[in-house]
Amino acid sequence: MSALLLRALLHAAALCILITLLATGLGYGLPSVRLLYYANQNGNYDIYLLDTNRLLAAALTRNPGEDSRPIRSPDGTQIAFFTRHNDQMQLQVMTSAGRAKRILAQISGQIGANPAWSPDGNWIAYSDNSRQRPGIVRVRADGDEARRITDFRADWLAWSPDGLRLAFVADCDNNCDLYVVNVDGSDLRRLTRNGTFDMLPAWSPDGERLMFMSNRDGYFDLYLIALDCNEHQRGGCPAQRLTNDRSFDGYPAWSPDGTRLLFSSDRTGNFDIFTLDTACLPMPERCEATLRQLTNQRSSERSQVWSPDGDRIAFISAFDLYVMNADGSEQRRMIGGVLPDQVLGWLP
Repeated sequence: MSALLLRALLHAAALCILITLLATGLGYGLPSVRLLYYANQNGNYDIYLLDTNRLLAAALTRNPGEDSRPIRSPDGTQIAFFTRHNDQMQLQVMTSAGRAKRILAQISGQIGANPAWSPDGNWIAYSDNSRQRPGIVRVRADGDEARRITDFRADWLAWSPDGLRLAFVADCDNNCDLYVVNVDGSDLRRLTRNGTFDMLPAWSPDGERLMFMSNRDGYFDLYLIALDCNEHQRGGCPAQRLTNDRSFDGYPAWSPDGTRLLFSSDRTGNFDIFTLDTACLPMPERCEATLRQLTNQRSSERSQVWSPDGDRIAFISAFDLYVMNADGSEQRRMIGGVLPDQVLGWLP
């Protein structure tokens, strides 16, 4: 090989390396990582999709009314959301690019829960909390076969991993209790009945347990219920207490592999994000020893959610959207002007 040809090849290789480094630094050439949220950027609430590599946010809706509570389908190709104009509320579905919007339901009254996709992506459950006929409704993603599952007000809907049951919260006038029902409306079970606030059920990946938050011992802590329990005994199903602090521990979320539990707590004086290792569950009194604090900013951090692969966590601090590694490292502010206390969503 001639010296001239060798120099040309080396120059070309160096140029390729430089281009790759520049592309990585600018966020180009990387797989797209997108976050779903809603915000009031132009005088009303719209739904946005943020490319976290390029820090570019695209508005998926631009309606004169209020668009909120977006939830992606399991495969990430569709988004269900609520839209309100004047006193009319609709449940709609659109593609992840914000196209082909279609109305699934017209709803009169307030909505008490985010829409929830079935694991197979074929169904959406939502809570119709109108005074005339409240209850949980299940409808196909194409708008067909709408069916009312319950006939009383419900909140915080969560599909079981196998798609056969729904967990939810009801009786929230003076307290809240946990329920489970088959998606055809059969076998309704009231799991708790202790006169306190049992809220936000989260299914374990194996579908055999529910994590939830409760103030049954005076302060909100995390609890675990096994679903093979006898709910007819006094107080309902027995629950294991996992956290024990004179503060607020809540909003639990299982990691995709089931090895960790993500939650928020104000035990440090303002809300921060923590994890605990689920290996402690056979001996719940040891769970406090596995706690790990991930955030420690001056403002409150909440609305935490795992990425689908469990490697990252998105959260909101004040009105800013952040992303960090699952161990709390490399916390990056993505964008501001985000509504706190909403459900964020990662798109694969």
